Amino acid sequence: MDSLTERTPRVVSAVKLARAAERKKTGLFLAEGFNAVSEAAQSRLVRELFFTADALERHHDLIASVEAGGARVHPITDRAAKALS
Repeated sequence: MDSLTERTPRVVSAVKLARAAERKKTGLFLAEGFNAVSEAAQSRLVRELFFTADALERHHDLIASVEAGGARVHPITDRAAKALS
């Protein structure tokens, strides 16, 4: 699976969630980091998960669990991750 870049429409849409207006419009939010994503996953709130190669190595079980829960998972480049932060 190819990594998504900061210009990929899915990433661009996710970046827009940094704005309150976009979160209010879509009813979605971003969770960043292991703890926040774990909490969201336990509550079955994750619809999409973006992860870097480094995150896959460190948190493979969490990513697999989120995917098994029905969320779409997408590897992303480090530049895309910076755009989402």
